[in-house]
Amino acid sequence: WLDLVGLRYAVRLNGLTSLALTKLDVLSPFGELPVCVRYRLRDGTETSEFPAHQSDFHHCEPVYEVLPGWGEELNGLEDVSQLPERARSYVQFVERALGVEVCLIGTGADREHVLSRRGVEAVLS
Repeated sequence: WLDLVGLRYAVRLNGLTSLALTKLDVLSPFGELPVCVRYRLRDGTETSEFPAHQSDFHHCEPVYEVLPGWGEELNGLEDVSQLPERARSYVQFVERALGVEVCLIGTGADREHVLSRRGVEAVLS
């Protein structure tokens, strides 16, 4: 499942300003989508920060927030507005958690199955 704590750390570490979210189609069959939003540390406390030491990370347990799935095929979509409402909500949840825009959304196995969002031209140029 998606680990937003680890991904947020990668976004900060690499100075990302946007993100490509691929394989959204793979999530279509699931009724519920757990997303890791915090880690539970060895002492029982929870943190939304990535541990500084490998030994701490090794003992972390993911804390999930469960989002609703969308249960619809995504192949053949030509615009983000055609995504099921729950799929759009999933993307928005990821954006809010990471503080960066998702500029590309993968909706299938072929390279043509990618939806571009606003501003992607500036990101790619």
